[in-house]
Amino acid sequence: MPQRNVGLLVAGVAAVAGLAGCGGATSPASGRETAPPAVSSSEPVASAPVEGTTAVRTVKLEVLGEGRAVQPIMYVGDFNGTETGGMTLPWSKTVTLELTPAEQKVGKLVSVVAGGVQTTDGQIAEGSCRISVDGRKVVAAKGLCEYKVK
Repeated sequence: MPQRNVGLLVAGVAAVAGLAGCGGATSPASGRETAPPAVSSSEPVASAPVEGTTAVRTVKLEVLGEGRAVQPIMYVGDFNGTETGGMTLPWSKTVTLELTPAEQKVGKLVSVVAGGVQTTDGQIAEGSCRISVDGRKVVAAKGLCEYKVK
């Protein structure tokens, strides 16, 4: 191989190795790896919740009415699930949520989808739902109920 081609090959390999990073930062003077830069004190740092600061909430999800659910009842939170098989109405599920300090500030989303229900006279209607937190009704609607528990 001519001398010029060998020089180009070496330069090309060095450029690719430099772009790839080859495992970490190196000190220009010593060629040894250096530690990553420290995080600025002005940047927020995530911390683990302090023990004993969780809040406990009792959440009750309901699909109201009489008759049967003709579509699945779906619910979301710490307790995701689907109830199928023509559930008898009214239907409810009660769960206990433990909220971290962050969840107490921004909320934890819970929801229930009522779907279609068959009324006692055989008609199909949009289901009604309700969410209660610690015994207090926080939302009631048709079809979908959502709430951020804090």
